[in-house]
Amino acid sequence: NSDHEPKGFSGIPVIGTVGRLEKGRRLDDFIEAAAILRKTSGDKMFTILGEGPDETRLRGFSKSLDMDGVLTFAAPPADPDSVYRAVDLLMLVSDWGGSGLHLLEGLARGVPTIATGGGEILSLLGEEGICTLVKPGDPEALAEAGRELLADPEKAQRQASKGIEHVREHFPMRTMLDKLEALH
Repeated sequence: NSDHEPKGFSGIPVIGTVGRLEKGRRLDDFIEAAAILRKTSGDKMFTILGEGPDETRLRGFSKSLDMDGVLTFAAPPADPDSVYRAVDLLMLVSDWGGSGLHLLEGLARGVPTIATGGGEILSLLGEEGICTLVKPGDPEALAEAGRELLADPEKAQRQASKGIEHVREHFPMRTMLDKLEALH
């Protein structure tokens, strides 16, 4: 959504994650949560946008859970807007850093987001209701959080609006550019 307004669910919702496919990213949790969510009411599609050394193993794990045709793997497009236009609900699963940027990008584009992880993620949020937080390593809780947002589009819209506002308030473009310039 190029206007950076909250996304609504239309048609078959696409639940996605984005990031490098490597150990420590807990993508097994995303795949397990997808398999659980698939069994709840309504059609859903799932996508993993990323590349990396763990792709073959993750594809095998997905196949073992009978997710062929429901879960796709794809290289993320170069344009970040395309990444977030492709998903209706973002699930960021990781034990360690790297998902903070994806979190901010998704929130800024109005994508309802569920995130796992430690202090980095929590410090980016600052207040309740910006995204749904789930403890790492709990695919059932991840699936339940996804089910709740899909079942309550108004809640998802409110969360997405708060996310847009939070990013605009705490991460304005000028400030971000100044910080980037200071690094170089």
